[in-house]
Amino acid sequence: MDQKTLNAARVVALRSHAEQKDLAGEPYIFHLLRVEAAMPRDDLKARALALVHDAWEDCQGLRDSGELQRFLPEDVLEGLDAITRRAGENRDGYYARVAFNCLARRVKIADLIDNLNMARLPAPSVEDWRRASRYAEALARLLEADQFHWENRRDSGFDSNFGELIGAEAIVPTTFHSPDCVGHAIPMSQRRRFAL
Repeated sequence: MDQKTLNAARVVALRSHAEQKDLAGEPYIFHLLRVEAAMPRDDLKARALALVHDAWEDCQGLRDSGELQRFLPEDVLEGLDAITRRAGENRDGYYARVAFNCLARRVKIADLIDNLNMARLPAPSVEDWRRASRYAEALARLLEADQFHWENRRDSGFDSNFGELIGAEAIVPTTFHSPDCVGHAIPMSQRRRFAL
């Protein structure tokens, strides 16, 4: 991926979120730029995903328009799909899917950290604190999945594109695919289960 593609992602983010405000009443694009800034400067794919991570969820019609699909690399689109919440999806299922995708997981961790900054809200309400509690729980789960991934990264026995589903449980993490996250399998005995 090159700087031109990153700039195209920035333009889409600016245009798509131009009228949106965050909970503090600030332009929503500031949140996206802070999440981008949390990514390594030389990781253009993570930075691009950070800029558009809410695009398919928050911007009506953008997914169907195919605009991002025309210029983003396949692994960034897979990350965007993983980080996009589905209608009616519960939190456990959502965070299990995010944990499967290395790029999505890293961006979501930065997203949650930014959302947990209560200092940006002038007078946090009880609901703001409840939401922060849910974010903190999700952040802990994703950090655990990330740590588990890096500790077991070289423990490769076979390669798989998807985690297994057993009954109503998703096993997380099983395999990660990204240039930064070499695909690998984690032995069954070491996998974490998240109830769906």
